[in-house]
Order: sequence, then structure tokens, then C-alpha cells
Amino acid sequence: PCELVDVLPTLLDVAGVEIPDALPGFSLRTNFHRIASFAEFHGRGYEEYQRSPAIMWRTKEWKLILYMPGRLDEAFQHYENMKGELYNLKNDPLEMDNLYAIQKHSAIRDRMISEVLMHIVCSLGRFPSCAARTKIRITGEETKPDRGKW
Repeated sequence: PCELVDVLPTLLDVAGVEIPDALPGFSLRTNFHRIASFAEFHGRGYEEYQRSPAIMWRTKEWKLILYMPGRLDEAFQHYENMKGELYNLKNDPLEMDNLYAIQKHSAIRDRMISEVLMHIVCSLGRFPSCAARTKIRITGEETKPDRGKW
């Protein structure tokens, strides 16, 4: 799996240009392999009133989509209304059978939700916009923020 953020590093790699550390993504020519790919959609979706972002997390065999119906500025007030889709791509490549609410698949659904949330947190931590990067240096039992270069 790859993501759109991998295109520029790949093109720079092919051109023989050094890839800046601050650039998100990875060259597809390296040995780096993602366990899944992430995508997000902002704006109107399939539902008439969906204006909040939808996020997708896709592995080789599974695809998870999470979205909040309604407006983004109201989403956190109604997080219990989050909706989702879960598809087994191996058995259902056309994504016709939504398994999100099926108890039998709750473990895979919950694992994928955790994975996509960790991906978002790690991505924001690695590439925060308009903020200095912070690395936590662990020395003994104390942790100290290190605002130097990674």
C-alpha cells in the first residue's frame, strides 16, 4: 500500500535528488513497506448532509471507513453518532457487504480503528504544520522534550 504523500519522495528519488527530512511520505523505491494506507475526504460525501471528514484505512485484506454525519464544527459534540464501513476485500472485492456493525468482526474493526488513530497521531507528531518538531528523549526515568533536529 502507498499514499499520495509517497509520490513526491518517489519522484525526487528517481531524479537523484535528496529527499528532505521534513517531507512526509517515503520513496516507493526503498525497502519501506506500509502495513496499510490512509486517505481522508473533506466535503460532501454520499450522504446529503455529510460535511465532516471521512477517513479510510486499508490493508491488503480489509478496508475501514469512518465518518461523522453532519457539520465538522458539531462533530465532537455528537461523536457517539460516528458511522463506519468495514469490508473484507479478499471475500468481497466489490465492497457490497458492510461488516462494521457485525459483532463477529468487532475485533478487526476495533484494531483497525486503533491503527488509523495511531497513524494520524504519529503523522501529526512527525509533520506538524507551523510548529517546531518535538522529539522526546528518554534518559533514565525522566523524559525531556528536545526541540532540535530529528
